[in-house]
Amino acid sequence: MVLGLYTFGKIGVELYPAVNTPYVSVSVSYPGAGAEEIETQIIKPLEDSLSSLGQLKNIMSTATTGRGTVILEFDLSVDADEVAIDVQKTWIISGAACPTGRMILWSSSGISMIPR
Repeated sequence: MVLGLYTFGKIGVELYPAVNTPYVSVSVSYPGAGAEEIETQIIKPLEDSLSSLGQLKNIMSTATTGRGTVILEFDLSVDADEVAIDVQKTWIISGAACPTGRMILWSSSGISMIPR
């Protein structure tokens, strides 16, 4: 038993499997708009249209003066790049409109869950 506890403490990090949590971030720039306006005109419609995506685990959003961000976290089985395309398609198909002349930035990635 003592040998087992000693060995467990010596297991290297490289023996743990690499786990990347896929996520997609949608950022909208809306200069001059207040946080409440960002929330009602951009964040809420984005959340409503994207909440129906399959394998979606969590939606996090923030609204600040001039900018809104929605971060979508997906199941581990999802490819972040593929789901980013699905997010864009869902937003377009839903007909949810972004205020005229505002820039929408899409990005996807995986967050490594390996302890360092």
